[in-house]
Amino acid sequence: MPTIEFPRPSAPVDPDELVRVSARVQQLRRALGEAFDALELPPSSQEAARAANLARELHEVDAAFGLLTGQEVAKLVGSRDTRGSWARDRRRAGKLIGFMRAGQYVYPGYQFDSSGEVFDAIPEIVKRAREYDVSDHDLALWMASRSRTLDDRRPVDFLAGPGGLARIEEALGAAFGVEW
Repeated sequence: MPTIEFPRPSAPVDPDELVRVSARVQQLRRALGEAFDALELPPSSQEAARAANLARELHEVDAAFGLLTGQEVAKLVGSRDTRGSWARDRRRAGKLIGFMRAGQYVYPGYQFDSSGEVFDAIPEIVKRAREYDVSDHDLALWMASRSRTLDDRRPVDFLAGPGGLARIEEALGAAFGVEW
């Protein structure tokens, strides 16, 4: 089977710009619905490069923080749930970031403190992201990406500190609150 090599960008990739482009593509895809899905065009080299960058970013989030299954989350928080319903219920209620990966929901580990508690800021961040129509997948990647609005730090770096939620919400608005 031949190997596919994706082109590397010639300039540094701005994570905020990648997130904005990804969000816009998702909006267009939803708007076009079945017509978009019916297109059978091979991806352009730019689309292939974006896909490769997103896959790399997802791998980096997994390596740095873990992408936990619902069962792993239940164990982490001390729940007796063995089927993942604890995490599922909180994801559906907007109190936890979770998205599909390889056919199952996963939950970024950065949402939990060292004692297994969900950081208080997470539900507010999810609420604000949903107001901007940001998917949990895009939010998960954005939370672990460096942001110019945050002085080249990551939103996850502000989860535990005083005033952290306000800084994250400001950066979230700068990244996703743009009208097209």
